[in-house]
Amino acid sequence: MMTSSECHDALQACSRPFYPALALAATVFFAGAAQAQMRLDPACVLREGEPESCSHVVACIGGDTLFVGGSVGWDTGTVYGELYSGATCDGTWDSTVGRAEFRCSDGTEGTVTYTSIDGATGTTIGGGATLDGRPVEAWSGHAIAEFIERETGRVTLQCGVQELLMM
Repeated sequence: MMTSSECHDALQACSRPFYPALALAATVFFAGAAQAQMRLDPACVLREGEPESCSHVVACIGGDTLFVGGSVGWDTGTVYGELYSGATCDGTWDSTVGRAEFRCSDGTEGTVTYTSIDGATGTTIGGGATLDGRPVEAWSGHAIAEFIERETGRVTLQCGVQELLMM
């Protein structure tokens, strides 16, 4: 089974010649998706070495549920955020083991293990699962917008029909 990144890359390669028509169709078909946009938290600011430092965290849960938030601390700390549905989430993270755990007010709970880092932006990339078995893809870092734009060529992260405007 392909990961969503591999699937995205394959789809992008074969749809490139048809992109203008696909974009127009997607815009018309998903006209309501504009209301689905979420933004990165402007109050989340990197303060190197300080316990109140914050890095952005975004995740796609089950291929259709967008999580947007931050991680506060240095080496270890807390995670906060919100699902597209409005459910609030919190949890903990520990960089020494590369792991984050989260739970949300709608009952969603899961774990993410960060397995790689993009040296150019400092973005960590991870994956995991919710307790009910849905896959989780996650990205964390202070320059995550630059990483996503470089990887996808867009200023948005797509999770199902939900979009995160990277600002």
